[in-house]
Amino acid sequence: MTIDIISVLYNSNKWLQGYLNSLQNLDYDLKCIHLIWVDNNPGSTDINSAQNHPIIKKIGNFTYIKNDANLGFGVANNIGVRSGKNPFVFFLNIDTELTPESLNELKKEIEMASPETAAWEFRQFPYEHPKYYNPVSRKVSWASGAALVVKRNVFDLIGGFDENIFMYAEDVDLSWHLRSLGYAIIYCPKCVVYHHSYDEEDEVKPTQFYYSIINHLMLRYKYGSILQVIDCYKIIYSIINSKQPVLKDQGIKLRSLLKGSVKKGLIFRKSRPKLADKTFKPNFIGLDYELIRKGAFFKNERWQDLPEKPLVSIIVRTHKRPLVLEEAIKSIINQTYSNIEIIVIEDGKNTAASLIEKYQKKANIQYFYTNEQKGRSFAGNLGMLKAKGKYLTFLDDDDLIFADHIEILIIEALKSGSDLVHSPAFCVSTDIRSNNPYVYKEYSFEIKHDFAAEKDELLNNNLFPIQAVLFKKELFEKHGGFDENIEYLEDWALWLKYVLPSNISYADKLTSLYRVPANSKQYKTRLSQLMSTRDYVLAKYANNYFMEKQAFKLAVESIKDLKPINPERLSKYIDLIIYGYNCMSIYGWGVVDRNDNFDKLFLKVNILGNTLYYKINLDFRRDIQRKFNSKNRKLGFKGEFQILGLKGKFVPVTLIMVKGNEYYEYHVSWFSIQRNIFMNYLRRLYRGMY
Repeated sequence: MTIDIISVLYNSNKWLQGYLNSLQNLDYDLKCIHLIWVDNNPGSTDINSAQNHPIIKKIGNFTYIKNDANLGFGVANNIGVRSGKNPFVFFLNIDTELTPESLNELKKEIEMASPETAAWEFRQFPYEHPKYYNPVSRKVSWASGAALVVKRNVFDLIGGFDENIFMYAEDVDLSWHLRSLGYAIIYCPKCVVYHHSYDEEDEVKPTQFYYSIINHLMLRYKYGSILQVIDCYKIIYSIINSKQPVLKDQGIKLRSLLKGSVKKGLIFRKSRPKLADKTFKPNFIGLDYELIRKGAFFKNERWQDLPEKPLVSIIVRTHKRPLVLEEAIKSIINQTYSNIEIIVIEDGKNTAASLIEKYQKKANIQYFYTNEQKGRSFAGNLGMLKAKGKYLTFLDDDDLIFADHIEILIIEALKSGSDLVHSPAFCVSTDIRSNNPYVYKEYSFEIKHDFAAEKDELLNNNLFPIQAVLFKKELFEKHGGFDENIEYLEDWALWLKYVLPSNISYADKLTSLYRVPANSKQYKTRLSQLMSTRDYVLAKYANNYFMEKQAFKLAVESIKDLKPINPERLSKYIDLIIYGYNCMSIYGWGVVDRNDNFDKLFLKVNILGNTLYYKINLDFRRDIQRKFNSKNRKLGFKGEFQILGLKGKFVPVTLIMVKGNEYYEYHVSWFSIQRNIFMNYLRRLYRGMY
């Protein structure tokens, strides 16, 4: 496979040696590479330090083009494309370093791609944009131009990068133009490139900040509706008028950039491509273009560098729905970590036998069936008995894992030495319309369990969806498996056995999703089933631990032994928003003053005459501070509190802050509002506060 690698330079000397060394270390035929550099600085001397590098003589061809002025990223790349002729064009930022196996992995991706695939996106280390992609097909809605391969004929067909965009968001525009013509873009998790884009976590680059926002507005003009354009102006003016010091300074520059935006926007409007694919629909989510997985600044590491690479067994329970199971298996096959076995347990007849045979050449799959239906817990125990891995995890047949799921969890387990590791997950409200063929519609994605769990909290709630946990098999061998007397909350009962006596850790990157019914009748049935099992689980597995943990009594009994704090001793900066609910949970944001030094926070809720206490993790959260327009001295918290039996009636909510043997109560009046009306209000509020 011959390829043109195109990189744009602008005072890039400090990156060149690392960039060139990585090319030299590629496990690939270097004669198949035509390297094209386009320099946007007419006074640059970057070429002087690179032209004597050994790689220049090893590659098939090298072309250096110096522009008379800084023409921008898109224009420079278009010039580079016209200087090559190979069938694949690789846009590669100059501040990157390819891993040795990356181009061979790319070759595999291209060879197995469908005809509709026109572009392939590399995975970036140490940080990557946390946008959502389909865990099964690996299709993305847009791809980063920092490391992107495109078919030359398709690139020429669409006219290349939009030259009206100087820098930032030109890759989104290119992606959408491709998709509007019916082409697909594939995320390639095994094609890794190190991108030195940030010096530190949460870094805000002023130039990126300004141009990303203005070009986002232009893309709304080009692809969106008038209402979406107006909505973007509202977001921008909320930034300009922000009272926060950082945003206030950036808002001054934004205001100047907005001048002439309508005239420029109308030019973009005229360049809107004609849709060949009527299903194409651009996403505008705030100032993003896609759902965001948590983990923007999670530092990715190569599992290949681990001193130990233990076998991981993924246990999949299924029952009479092979086409549903197939999606789960595909998401496992996509895993970057390679030392995996798949244990499929069919609860009943062997309806998945032909499907398993289809995938046995692609993956290490073991298939067992019970012949008679024995139940989910029995199937789970059989899977753990059959598993050979040092570490185990579960994936129910209708759930999915992203390509880095096992990689992230196994690295955390080995680095921390923990017995059990968990990570956040998407809870996806899904309407499954048919199992054969498998047809479903996804309505909402909510990030769940996005905090390091404390063992005490597990006594109140099931903190981990089953697919979000990786644990040592020795826990099963020591403490036993699922309680086969129950079919629901069996995972919670298992975690109560495993977590309380073990070391646990948390990987702060969203790596999986699980489904809940979107249909209200199905949801209520599921809720009823969960409620019927909850008391059993608490009585059998949690009560003894309650008695032993005197320090946790506050969360389950009362605050009668504590003394009220004199309010005059507090800074009096307390705020709380209850922002959503369903029949099982309420969700909230809040801010208290760090100077008050609270030891613990609890949420007190009175439901049907019963007073319940829910412990809140204290966690310094900048994203929450922004929502409250609070200063850096504030301490933010975010919580999810499961409340079985909540029917949507008036619920008094109290925030209890504990300091030593004293406490302070902050009362919140909260009324039930129809979910759709409330969430629409929340979206407007959220945009305004940003």
